[in-house]
Amino acid sequence: MSGGKPASWTNARLMKKLPPKVRRVILFVYHKGVRFLLRHVVTLDGLDQRGRIAYTYLAGEGIEIGALHKPLSCDWRKVRVQYVDIRSTSELREEYREINPDDIPPVDRVDNGETLVTFADESLDFVINSHMIEHTEDPIAALDTWLRVLRPGGVLYLVVPDMRSNFDRQRQPTDFAHLLADHQQGPAVSRQAHYLEWAQLVERCRQEHIAGRARQLEEQRYRIHFHAWTVTGFIAFLMSYREMQPTFDLLHLERNEDECIVLLQKKAPSAAQAA
Repeated sequence: MSGGKPASWTNARLMKKLPPKVRRVILFVYHKGVRFLLRHVVTLDGLDQRGRIAYTYLAGEGIEIGALHKPLSCDWRKVRVQYVDIRSTSELREEYREINPDDIPPVDRVDNGETLVTFADESLDFVINSHMIEHTEDPIAALDTWLRVLRPGGVLYLVVPDMRSNFDRQRQPTDFAHLLADHQQGPAVSRQAHYLEWAQLVERCRQEHIAGRARQLEEQRYRIHFHAWTVTGFIAFLMSYREMQPTFDLLHLERNEDECIVLLQKKAPSAAQAA
């Protein structure tokens, strides 16, 4: 305040005393800042937890694997998302008739999300998958693939269910030794045991029906949760994996009632590696 006048009046007088170029710079910065705040507040308002984290960390060009009818909220200008699935749009709509076909976004690339053979190395800024890694028989190979296609600085966005909050709660958490055996010896070494465990502890089959149901699931190659983790168990897996593949940093970790959201960032190669 000056002479009983409001501060805004004083500021207006001060602005008039400034050179025109300085005034233009101040006004440009002020309005740019207001637009920035409004854009971010409006965009973040209404986003769920997953969308808020994605808005904060994802930019550029990337993919979402197996989104089906629940793609991550990425409706803003700084990202371009392709939807990848092992089936085409028409095949998905035929298989999942209980889902409104309009809710299934068009599949941009038909590819196996665990191998991504149609994507070149270091060709993407981000890879998203939600509730997928537990369906992979070799999670280590899947992580290798997702990191392979990321550019240095790229982000791997994982949403992983907490086994204590779903039908996996009666199972034993998957430890790293098991995952390493699946990776080194091939998933077939434990496949039958996974289906037996599923029939017994998830589907709760009667004892005399467990073996038959497990065989049926295996013949169908039914995509059960081959692996299950608590939040701490999954982070322990990532830290053990990082010892054998030190190409990423843990960028963000957040959990809610039934899942954890983990973001990994691919590191740029060191000068020695680049040489």
